[in-house]
Order: sequence, then C-alpha cells, then structure tokens
Amino acid sequence: MKIVQLGLGAAAAATAFGLTIPPAHAVGTLTAEPSGSDVQAQINTQLRDHPGGRQLDAHRVAYKGGSVVMTFPAATRAATPCPTGWYCFYQYKNFGGRMLQFRDCGGTQYFTDYGFKGKTTSWRNTTGHLVITYEQDTDPIRLLWRELARSESSFVGEGQDNRADYFDTICNGG
Repeated sequence: MKIVQLGLGAAAAATAFGLTIPPAHAVGTLTAEPSGSDVQAQINTQLRDHPGGRQLDAHRVAYKGGSVVMTFPAATRAATPCPTGWYCFYQYKNFGGRMLQFRDCGGTQYFTDYGFKGKTTSWRNTTGHLVITYEQDTDPIRLLWRELARSESSFVGEGQDNRADYFDTICNGG
C-alpha cells in the first residue's frame, strides 16, 4: 500500500515558475460505470436496503443530515473528487466507482449502515483528522490501515482490499 501525503509545496513551486498543475482529484481513471437509468436503479436499491437516506441529485444520497454522502458515478465519468474537509472511501482502485464520504469527527462508523462493508479499495482524507479502519470479521479484530491527515491511497493493498468493516475518527482540530 502506497500512502501519499497531500501538500501545497509542489503547487507553490510550480506557480513560481509559471506552470499549472491540475488538482490531485483531476487525475483519475475512467471507469465503466452504469448509465443514468442504471444509476437511478442503484440509488433506489440503496434507499430501499439502507433507509434513512435522502436523494440529493441524480448521483448522490445523503445520510445523517448530510454528514455522510454516497456518490454513484455515471458511465465513463472520471473518478469523483473527495471534497476538502471530508474523508472518502472508494469502491475501486484509483478513486473509482462509488464513493462514500464523511465529515464527522470522533466516534465509530460502520460501513454496513451504508451498504459499503467490504467494498473499499482506495481512500482519500482531506481533513486534519486521523481515520483508522478495521476488519471485524477476524479474531482478534484487525487494523487494516491508518489515514493520516491530508493523505490518500489509490490502492489499499491485496491484504486489505475489500475487507473494511468500520472505522474510528480521531479529531485533530484541523
């Protein structure tokens, strides 16, 4: 698993030399995702199987007053960026597929609440918080990875792929 620390140093240096660097979220892979009608079918299934959410638009469902959002990408759409101030879990490598994003701080969240248990392959943390992800279907419970503040992983690794059950968020004030 390769973890990349996000920072502004390279962008500032490039600007000084008159260069433009696209934002990290602009670099993505095109994925073969469902068409618009298939996306709506997925959203309908999501809302049926995991009640308490509300559809925000053609691609997103919100839970917990908007502090948790599931995004369903359309066909040939580039990887969905993780908004600043959120931490996001992605279905596929390189930040592709469905994205489950959180902005809560403190406490434990279970992926089963949103139909995302065992479905994380990459992640991005744009907060100042530490996120610690676990697999609970082992004895003892296994720590899978730690998401440092403002970091990302385009692939969690073979031993951790599609095994995440829940995570804890530790608030670091930023």
